[in-house]
Amino acid sequence: MKTKKILLISLVLLSIFVLAACTTQAPATDSANEQTEADAVTSASQAVDEESFKKGISKEGNFIVITSSDLSFTEDLLVDGEFLNSSGNPVRSLALAQYDEDGNPIRYKLTVPRIAINSENTLLEYGTIEGDVYIQAPGFRTKEATIDGNLYFATQELLDEFAADELSSVTKEIGVKEYTE
Repeated sequence: MKTKKILLISLVLLSIFVLAACTTQAPATDSANEQTEADAVTSASQAVDEESFKKGISKEGNFIVITSSDLSFTEDLLVDGEFLNSSGNPVRSLALAQYDEDGNPIRYKLTVPRIAINSENTLLEYGTIEGDVYIQAPGFRTKEATIDGNLYFATQELLDEFAADELSSVTKEIGVKEYTE
């Protein structure tokens, strides 16, 4: 009889434990906040004009900035901030293009006196930057992009790790020169 009571109590406790484990959830607000934060970091920024482009490339911007027209600035620009991909690695993308219905890029031009890239692992995709580009962070790459101007790297190490595909070009000098305001 004593053994049956112990077994019954054990069974009841085990049932309660299993039931509690199956129904336990994280508070809804925590997961909702985590999802909102993740979306804010991983979503793209559509730059339809100069103001939205400047906001998109700022620290408060997004990891990818996509233009939908030619943009022109009379002042220098700064690409800044750290954005992490799903693996926790820094990544940034400036897409000076949109895609047509067949998946082909429609390329745009960014005209600027100088643009400094302070975000690690920035990819410049498609389109043209008309002006000088200064690379201050590691991992700069280009994909089917044209820099109609000079391309300067803050250090020889940054220049040595520069990667460009065969469809990218720089019309003027590629060298080592730090950006100064």
